[in-house]
Amino acid sequence: MKFNVAIAKAIQLNALILQQIAEQNILDIFTPVNLNTRIIVSKWLEQYTEIQLDKINKGLLKPNTWRTRKNIISKINNIHGKIELAKVTIKKLKSF
Repeated sequence: MKFNVAIAKAIQLNALILQQIAEQNILDIFTPVNLNTRIIVSKWLEQYTEIQLDKINKGLLKPNTWRTRKNIISKINNIHGKIELAKVTIKKLKSF
């Protein structure tokens, strides 16, 4: 019986490890190799905000969607605004 419990636990842990590896692989794919490690999250959020405002002006983004995103941007900036963008990890985002 204990052997079956150990196998079940090993299967659960393997699934968790595979999920974490997959998430990191996705980040590796979408993170540019020459990412400027000196840019901080708040600066990146400023650039993101400009892009979103441009989308509103072009009619590509609805005001309600922008309000939601603006609230999220504010929360992220308050919590992670001073760290380098390159140091943002899945673990840090999950704690958000």
